[in-house]
Amino acid sequence: MKREDTWQLTSYYKKHTCSKATKIGIMSSQWLSKAFMKKICENPKIKLRTLIRKAHSKWNIDLTKTKAARVKQQALDEINGTYGEQYRRIHDYAAELLSQGNRDKFVVDLKLHECSC
Repeated sequence: MKREDTWQLTSYYKKHTCSKATKIGIMSSQWLSKAFMKKICENPKIKLRTLIRKAHSKWNIDLTKTKAARVKQQALDEINGTYGEQYRRIHDYAAELLSQGNRDKFVVDLKLHECSC
């Protein structure tokens, strides 16, 4: 082995001691909700544990239960729309029913409740 670069192993440690990074800042709840959108769309009642396991197996990240719930809710809001958006459109829905010739009796009665916080 003359004129070749060589190296010699002097010690071997069987157990790996470097820590793994399991919390990655760029994997925000918005990004994760888009990544899980198809799964949540296929099964809106998917369990949080399933999302946590999938995130761990796919990206090797630890997803907290709170963040998994946030991810699921953001994906569901994107799929179904938020309650606020639906509430704002209720008058449009009533007008559409009337324009379609639906003469069944219906009443749209909305009461605004102020928060006493």
